[in-house]
Amino acid sequence: MRLRREARLIIAPPRTTPALFGLRKPCLLLPDGLIQKLDERELRMVFLHELAHLKHGDILLNWVIIFARSLHWFNPLVWLAMRRLRADRELVCDAMVMSHLAVNERRAYGDTLIKLLDDFSDSGFCPGLAPIINHKHEIKRRVTMIAKFRPAGRVAFLLSAMLTCAICCFTFTRAAEKRPELERRDKTVRETRSVDDGKQRDDADSLRIPSFKKIKQKLDELDQRIRKAELKVDELRQKILIPSQVADGDVEGRFALETIRRLEASRIEVDSKFRGLSKLLDKLKELRAEGSDKLRKAMLTVHYDPQLGKLLEDLWTTETTLAKLKETMGRDHPEFRSVSAMRDNLDKRVDERIEGILSGLQAQAAANKAQLDSMANAVDDAKRRDAESAATYRPYFQAKRDLESLQRVRDALYLKLLEQEYGVEVLKAKTQDQ
Repeated sequence: MRLRREARLIIAPPRTTPALFGLRKPCLLLPDGLIQKLDERELRMVFLHELAHLKHGDILLNWVIIFARSLHWFNPLVWLAMRRLRADRELVCDAMVMSHLAVNERRAYGDTLIKLLDDFSDSGFCPGLAPIINHKHEIKRRVTMIAKFRPAGRVAFLLSAMLTCAICCFTFTRAAEKRPELERRDKTVRETRSVDDGKQRDDADSLRIPSFKKIKQKLDELDQRIRKAELKVDELRQKILIPSQVADGDVEGRFALETIRRLEASRIEVDSKFRGLSKLLDKLKELRAEGSDKLRKAMLTVHYDPQLGKLLEDLWTTETTLAKLKETMGRDHPEFRSVSAMRDNLDKRVDERIEGILSGLQAQAAANKAQLDSMANAVDDAKRRDAESAATYRPYFQAKRDLESLQRVRDALYLKLLEQEYGVEVLKAKTQDQ
């Protein structure tokens, strides 16, 4: 990219976005963990974008934006124009990155920007930073530009340069027509204010340096508190014997929720079977009270049993034979009496088989009822254990939340320290130049 300046690489706290920081000594802030998340090609694209900010002097442009908005704080058009300037600046950097990529890498650059959105948090405009992403809603426009990117030709470049020169000449031609008396008055005002400005700069340095030391002291205190909080979290985890799947969560209860759901589903299934079986037994008992024929016919339909079916088939065959013998030989014939005895025996065996089936259904219903009661007790026990575990784990999760709060404060203070540190260097550099 033909850069004459070097930029240091600094690992920043996680859950941030890559950004260029610093004016005199620029450095690239790379969030912790991004190296593992992005591959080598994607990291190269991130570096190219931030180096494009460095090549264009976008940190200095941020301060120009602040200065313009300060002068025209009452004009919403200026605020809108500066906002559009920042958005278009990202498109310019994207175009520079695209010019250094191969054709088959341009889509991967858009995918990299989308992947960075996972850890992006919009913290507002900071003049000391030039991040790779300013606002989430700008990503759609940037990805569209990347998809439609076409390298600019020399003719378009020359026309743009000529148009820029023409506008500058037209705008600043009358600047040389300043009247001599106005120049003398401005010179007098500048000489009068030079002493005051030097005093104000000295006062600013004297105020800024203690502020930097105070922030550094607070940061050290936070580091000590974080170490104590980490020791407390580890001690509570060992003391309460918290499993890994529980420690990785963010709530202190509801760890047996899946077990409770599974038990409830099984209990509902067993309860449905028990209710259906109970209704079937009640209906069969009503049919038995009305007569054995209705019960036998119903048995073959609602609860088919192969042995009962064979007995009923033999019984019906015997009754048919007995009816024929009654007509041909009479009731006193020995063969009739023999078949009649066989019919009575089959009839008795059918009743015994039906009673056995009913007894089996009653035993099955009793077993389902016992299983239903056992599952209800298991669900109550799981809920009770879940409530007990919530009360047991609560101190650990409270300590964990306190630790996370301290870490967030430490990260914010660390960024403030970087801004304060480089702000001091920039201010001193300007003083020496003047």
